Amino acid sequence: MPITPKGSAMPIPSQHALQPDRYLAIAPFQADGLAAALELGIFDALATPHTPAQLAAALSLHAPHTAMLLELLWSMQMLERDGTDDGMRRYRCTATTLQYFCRNSVAFCGDAWLSRLHALAPAQVAIERA
Repeated sequence: MPITPKGSAMPIPSQHALQPDRYLAIAPFQADGLAAALELGIFDALATPHTPAQLAAALSLHAPHTAMLLELLWSMQMLERDGTDDGMRRYRCTATTLQYFCRNSVAFCGDAWLSRLHALAPAQVAIERA
């Protein structure tokens, strides 16, 4: 549904016609972020809240890169966060992430997801070379 800015007679579409294409452009980046989180054990660690610095220290990761990865996972709705200051934000898994991407869950499907991602990699390379 279009929105009309205050003081304007011209409505602005709430979603650009090419928005689905924008989602496709970021999808490989999101897939890489999810794969990294699974391979590094980030979701298992975030069963309890951590700041980026705490998580980086616990998993021997680079703190600034960890902060960027957590923001990506949060934007994908895989994590919740509280706090407003970048250094004080604490991240934790959503209920869905706990259920499907933490290894101690009976419904864990992270390995299956990674297997699918890796199985598709040769097809992606072939398409890029076409």
